[in-house]
Amino acid sequence: GALTLENTPPFDGYAVPLTMPDELGAFCAAHDVGVTLDTTHYAQMDVDAVAAADLLRERVRSVHLSDYRGGRPHVYIGEGALDLPGVLGALNGADVRVVTLECSVGLPGEDVRTMAAGRMVERLRTAGERVQSWLHA
Repeated sequence: GALTLENTPPFDGYAVPLTMPDELGAFCAAHDVGVTLDTTHYAQMDVDAVAAADLLRERVRSVHLSDYRGGRPHVYIGEGALDLPGVLGALNGADVRVVTLECSVGLPGEDVRTMAAGRMVERLRTAGERVQSWLHA
């Protein structure tokens, strides 16, 4: 397995080190540690996720993939403002071992607490198909 550090924004009064891609990349390279790149976290910090993926590509071992829109994190894949195909394209050929769908299955205005399980599974499959198409583009 691979030990990784995730790019995490400061939260709930906690200071988080290594938030910027250059800092995280330098630390991980110096200590032979991988990176878990979280697309929403970079959006929360106003960092271009495609540029971060390009800078960190040699260290990225896993991706937490979700979209981001209007200050809302973990938006359903393809329903936000992030260039997710661009992120995965920047990592093409890198040693990425896992892509985790870390997103809501609800679309804007939907209450996932009342969504039928079958509908949730359908949304996850659709998201997975989108990601697979981007990985093999």
